Amino acid sequence: MTFSLLLTYSSMAFMLLLIAIYLNKQIFKNTRTKLYKLLITMTAVFTASELIPIYSIVYLNNSIVEKVSWRIHWIIGIAWFTVFFFYCLSMIKKLEGKSVIKALFSDTLVKIASGIMTVFAIVYLFLPYYGLAEDGGINYLPGRTAMIMVGLTFVLFGIICFLTLKYKDNTTKNEKLAIFVAIAILAGTVILQLFIKHVSFIPLGISLFMFSLYFNLENPDITIIDEIANAQGDIEKSNQTKTDFLSNMTYEIKVPMNLISSLCDELVNMSTFDEKIVREDIEQIQVSGNNLLDIINNILDISKIESGKDTLQEREYSINALINND
Repeated sequence: MTFSLLLTYSSMAFMLLLIAIYLNKQIFKNTRTKLYKLLITMTAVFTASELIPIYSIVYLNNSIVEKVSWRIHWIIGIAWFTVFFFYCLSMIKKLEGKSVIKALFSDTLVKIASGIMTVFAIVYLFLPYYGLAEDGGINYLPGRTAMIMVGLTFVLFGIICFLTLKYKDNTTKNEKLAIFVAIAILAGTVILQLFIKHVSFIPLGISLFMFSLYFNLENPDITIIDEIANAQGDIEKSNQTKTDFLSNMTYEIKVPMNLISSLCDELVNMSTFDEKIVREDIEQIQVSGNNLLDIINNILDISKIESGKDTLQEREYSINALINND
């Protein structure tokens, strides 16, 4: 039991350290980061709640306190796994909204999962309770009720893995890796707890899981680096677009300018005056000049838009005139 208490206290120390580190950094407040913050808090509460039934056995020898505190401990555990499921969904399906609740409950799967987990939590309160105390120590997975909890855990893991693969285009490689590594840590912890029931591994496993998410995904420094990389990519695309635009505009400007220049040369070098030819050349010069003026105006409009100096003019217009160029 002493070793179990050491693991539990170590888990609490890890979580308090993680909370201090996480809250000390600049956090990007979207649905996923808010749920992660909630997960950290719930992990600390879940870990601390395990101590009450243990101490009630050792010092109080009160079965009622043991039973009630253990029930509360695993109700918190059910809530934790539910929030973890929502966290993964928010990442996989990119759920965003004005608030976390609105973002989550805009998705049908969240509503179904909430209903199922609520019903299960209520049913759990009425399932038979098996005492923790056994000869030689404490059983941290007592009776069939604990096996039901383990079964639910692996069902959730399977659903999360399935959804991650189904919506693989919605997540980055780093996000997929973070999800699978986190699930591997949790699954490994639960399996280890199944084989060694007299040592409490689950709080430590959940703490390691939270650290894994932090260093692989939720570290604000990683987010800043990703934002910088994305911004750099957008800048490069913008510069390439400008280069392509200028290249096209160079051609568009060059054509009418060459036409105007050649027509002017033709008029200057004309040996005999021919009114018809002169009129045709001047008309072509006029058309080319108007086209060139439109191009220059478009360039100036784009420059105004980019500099934020463009203004909208509210006035009546005719759709027919716009379509027919009247």
